[in-house]
Amino acid sequence: RTTIFVQGGSQGSQFINTIIKQMVEEFPELSSLIQIIHQTGTNTQLKEFYTQRGIPSHVFTYDNDMACYYRAADLVICRSGAGA
Repeated sequence: RTTIFVQGGSQGSQFINTIIKQMVEEFPELSSLIQIIHQTGTNTQLKEFYTQRGIPSHVFTYDNDMACYYRAADLVICRSGAGA
């Protein structure tokens, strides 16, 4: 599986969360090809969304050590800004 790290920042990014959800819904074949590491902010409902679709995932709001997620990722999707 390809590991995608989605980083919306500690407050999350509603835009990124919505786009990733739409991507999975529009391309259901991805469910067997990807695994997700997703910093969602307070939107932890995405964990259930991934589980229902059989996508291995690690969903979290904040972690002091982000380096391990970058190392594990094949692809990083993130927002821009001073903190990113």
